[in-house]
Amino acid sequence: MALNWTSLLYVDTSELPFLTARWQQAPSRFGVQNYSLEVFRKVEGAEMKLQASEVVHGTDDNRELSYKFDSVPASGVYHFEVCVLSNNCTNGRCRVSGSPDIPVQDVKLPVVVIIYTPSRASHVKCMVTLTEYLRNCCFVEALLDQLDIPDSETKDPFTWYNEAFSRADFVMVVSSPSKCCNQEGIFKNVDVLAMRLLKEKFSKPSSRPQFFSVLMPYCTEHDIPNEAKNLRMFRLMKNFDKMLWYIHNGGRFPTVVDCARSLLYPKPGGGKSYLNERGTALRAALKEAELDLREVCSCKKHDIKQSDDNDVENTKCLTKLIISCEEGNECERNMHNSVSTDHLLVIPEPLDVELPFSLDDLDLTGAGEMDVKPKKNNGALHLGIDLNKMEL
Repeated sequence: MALNWTSLLYVDTSELPFLTARWQQAPSRFGVQNYSLEVFRKVEGAEMKLQASEVVHGTDDNRELSYKFDSVPASGVYHFEVCVLSNNCTNGRCRVSGSPDIPVQDVKLPVVVIIYTPSRASHVKCMVTLTEYLRNCCFVEALLDQLDIPDSETKDPFTWYNEAFSRADFVMVVSSPSKCCNQEGIFKNVDVLAMRLLKEKFSKPSSRPQFFSVLMPYCTEHDIPNEAKNLRMFRLMKNFDKMLWYIHNGGRFPTVVDCARSLLYPKPGGGKSYLNERGTALRAALKEAELDLREVCSCKKHDIKQSDDNDVENTKCLTKLIISCEEGNECERNMHNSVSTDHLLVIPEPLDVELPFSLDDLDLTGAGEMDVKPKKNNGALHLGIDLNKMEL
């Protein structure tokens, strides 16, 4: 007996550019296990089936089934068809349920400018692979100086950054590890320029662009620039899907209704779900950066070697100095032991001079005046010395 039952089919467009077909399962008494789903797109009057029929397995709880389709990058008019697969129908195919036509315009991707410090070559590589992953898998127009300035019309970092900030919906400030060997990337001091523009945007009240920071797995919160420490922060691997929702929904987080619809967060394209299959380059770059930070920077190795060389040289000089002093002391001891210096001593002869006064008459305490009278007939009187006027 043919199965004449038809499923109720509708399309959820709340997550454009994703189109989610949702349909009702057949009653369990029909014993239906599988459903065939097809997607069609009509452009300039011609309709084409976009892919082979997708077989969706039913469930025992009779809950609503769904299938998510990514309409990027093509615009047009879409519709879905669901067919019950059953042995009770001709050739195993039963009546088809069709959705209404759904027009999809060219989807404007959110523009995100990524700014960072090119402190290490491994960190720059992570920025490049992250940008490519956002572009190719997450439907984000990510802008990065290393990739885009060489292809710009002016090739000028200042001009490019001004144009990028004017177009941006979001500015992503990424944490960067400490510098190694004064690495600057291909454009010197371009990170300084980016941070200056960031400060200027902070000072101007405007709804665009919005700002947030991203903490890389191999960094700490101390590696986030001071200008961005108070911004909303996402940990890249832990909050990847949450960050994408934030970007694709104008800087807001899911409401209770959004969460109820998808249990947690609606999974936009890319995010963590694509990393194993299409994010191998990004995962490899993150691993390389983690290993790189465990090693001592080559310029620090050079500084350590130079310091060690200086220490060795200083030790050699100190050793020579000690030896020289010891040799000098030994030489001095030998001179005392082997050479008589008696001939160098001069023994003064006693002076045969009679003082014009008696030493017993001197009062050196200063308690009173001295009355020292010179001896008569003494030749010292001719010297003109009056002890009563001398300051003792």
